[in-house]
Amino acid sequence: MTDVQALSGRATAPVDVRASSAADGRLWRYYAGFGLSRLATVVVLPIVSRIVGPADFGFFEASFSLMLAAMVIGDPGVGTAVVRFFGDGNSATEPLLRNAAAIQGAAAVVAFIVFAVPALAVAPSTASRGLVLGSLALFTLVEGFSVTGAAILRAAERFRAFLWLAVLRVVLAIGVGALGAYEGGAIGGLFGVAVAGAGFALVGARPLWRFQQAPISRTAADRLLRYGLPLIGTSLMAWALSLSDRLFLRIWATPVELGRYAASYRLGSVVMIFVAGPLALAWVPVARRLDSPQERDRRALLWAIRIGWLSLGAGVVLVSVARTLVPAVFGAGFTADQVVVAAVVVSGWLFGLYFLVATEIFLRESTGILALAALAVVVVNLSLNALLIEPWGPRGAALATVLSYLALCAIAALTASGGAGRAPRWVFAARHVVPVALLLALIVVALFHAVLACLGLGALGLAWLAVSRRFGV
Repeated sequence: MTDVQALSGRATAPVDVRASSAADGRLWRYYAGFGLSRLATVVVLPIVSRIVGPADFGFFEASFSLMLAAMVIGDPGVGTAVVRFFGDGNSATEPLLRNAAAIQGAAAVVAFIVFAVPALAVAPSTASRGLVLGSLALFTLVEGFSVTGAAILRAAERFRAFLWLAVLRVVLAIGVGALGAYEGGAIGGLFGVAVAGAGFALVGARPLWRFQQAPISRTAADRLLRYGLPLIGTSLMAWALSLSDRLFLRIWATPVELGRYAASYRLGSVVMIFVAGPLALAWVPVARRLDSPQERDRRALLWAIRIGWLSLGAGVVLVSVARTLVPAVFGAGFTADQVVVAAVVVSGWLFGLYFLVATEIFLRESTGILALAALAVVVVNLSLNALLIEPWGPRGAALATVLSYLALCAIAALTASGGAGRAPRWVFAARHVVPVALLLALIVVALFHAVLACLGLGALGLAWLAVSRRFGV
C-alpha cells in the first residue's frame, strides 16, 4: 500500500472494515497485513539512502513523489467500491470483479501516459530514460492492480492470504529496492517500490482471465465509478499534504538539501504513519456504532486526548534524538533538521485530529462533500508550497506542511458543521487543550535541549496521571 492510500484511508484501510461476526477472530491477520503493507514502503527508504547517498536520495524522493501522484489517477477507487458492493445482494460477484479489474487496467495505462513526460523531467539528467519509464510503468500497473487485489481479499475475508502477500510485499520491496539501488542508483531503487505489490496485483488482475464469460458492462462500471471516483479528491489531498513539497524542492533546492529534508521528514512521519494514523482510522468504526451525537462528542474528546498524548509525546522523543537517529538510520551523509522533524510531528498529530473533527462527514452516505473539502486543502497546500519554499527552502516546506494540516482541520470543522464555521466544543475543552499545549511547548524545548525536554515529558506524564486520578479529568 502506498503512502497516499494509507493516509487517505482508501482501498483496504480499516475505515472500510465491516467484518462479519464469524470473521472477527481472524481480523488480526488483516490488520497485521495492513500494517506490513504500510511498512514495506517505509523500510526500503533507509536501505536505498545508505546505498545512493543524500543527493541521489533526493532524486529518489522526487521521482517517488511523482509516481505516487500518478496513482491519484491510477487508483480510480474501484478497490473501495469492491469492498462496498461485494456480496451485497445487488451485485453478481464475477461481473463486479471483472469490471473492477478492467477499469483498473485502463486507469493504469492513462496514469502512465499522463505522467511519462513529468517523470523524465523530475529524474536526474544522467538517468536512463528506459529505467525511468520502466519504473513508472511497473508502478502504475502493479500498484494499481494490487489495490484491487487487496480489496478482493478483504471483501472475501481471505485474511490469511492477505497476510502472506503482505509479507511478500515487504520482502520484494527490500530485496528489489536494494538490488535496484545498487545497480541503478536512485531510479533503480524505485523498482523495489514498483514491484512490491506483485502478489496482490496478481489477485487483482486475475478476474480478467478467470471470469471471461462475465460481461464488461457500462452499468457495472458506472456503479463502481460513482462510488469510487469522488475519493480521488482525498487521494489528491493526501499526496499534496505528504509529498508535493518534494517536487517544489526539486526546483528550488539542491539534491543534497532535498535528500536531507526527506530523511528528516521521514523520521517525523513515524508519528503520522504508526501512531496518529492508525488511531484515527480506528476511530471511525467506533463512531459509527454511537447513535447519539452527545456520546460521539464525549468519546471524541477521550480519543483526542489519547491521540495528543501519544502523538506529541512520541514527537518530543523523536525531536530529541533526531540528530543521532537520522544519520544512524539513513547514513553518515545525512544530517537532521530538528525543525523539519518537529513540523512533521505536529502535522501528524493534526492529521489524527482531523479524523475526529470530520466525524460527521465520514458518517454520511455520500463522499462528495469530502472530495470538495479535500480539493480546497489541495489548493491551500500547493499555494503555501509555492509561496514558502522558494525563499526559505526546506524549512519553508516544513512550515507549509504544518499550515496545510491546520487548514485541513479548519476546513473539516467548517464542512462538518454545515457552514457554521465552528469546531466541535470538545476541541476547546481544558482536558484537551492543556496537555496539548504543554506537549507542544516540550517539542519546542526539544529543539534546544533534548535531555530537559525528555525529563519534562516524564514529569508531565506523572503529573497528568496524578491529576486524572485525583479529579477524574
